[in-house]
Amino acid sequence: MKSNRLIRHVVKENGLTLIEVLISLAILSIGLLGLAGLQARTLEKVQSSYFKDVAADLVSDFADRVRSNRSPWMIEDSATAVTYPTAPDYAEVKAACTVSGDVWTCAGAGVNHNASTTGNSIAVSDMTEWLNSVVNQLPGGSATISATSIQNGRAWRYLVTLSWAGSRSLSSAITGDGTLTAVVE
Repeated sequence: MKSNRLIRHVVKENGLTLIEVLISLAILSIGLLGLAGLQARTLEKVQSSYFKDVAADLVSDFADRVRSNRSPWMIEDSATAVTYPTAPDYAEVKAACTVSGDVWTCAGAGVNHNASTTGNSIAVSDMTEWLNSVVNQLPGGSATISATSIQNGRAWRYLVTLSWAGSRSLSSAITGDGTLTAVVE
């Protein structure tokens, strides 16, 4: 008889109760919110990485422009008394540039007067193009250039700093501002 009573009191459960379903949905929603946050953070990091890559390309472009314009002045000739002109100082060229809106203009005032006329005009043209590239390719992009004389005053070592805002969207808060600093010889 005892075994019959136990069998009657044991109730078989079939299916899930409403509380179990609600708890499962709550856990699932917390997990999905976590994934959405992770996705947003990943997109932010990808955008930041992209702007750092663009900034590195711009610094490389600046280095190529400097090196291509100074190559005739890098020749050392101590056997003759020939005086070679110094390479243009791109920092002086940058200091003489003006910006109106998002367009840079470099007129050539303040360039190295010991450099050749051709070298100066190339430096002015290079700086105008390069500064406009910085503004167009980096959101809120700006450049700072300082120079130190090397090779007995015939060449320059530049410290180039590019800065930008981390977000292209004007309606959202700007986060993750970036800066890249490099030395160019």
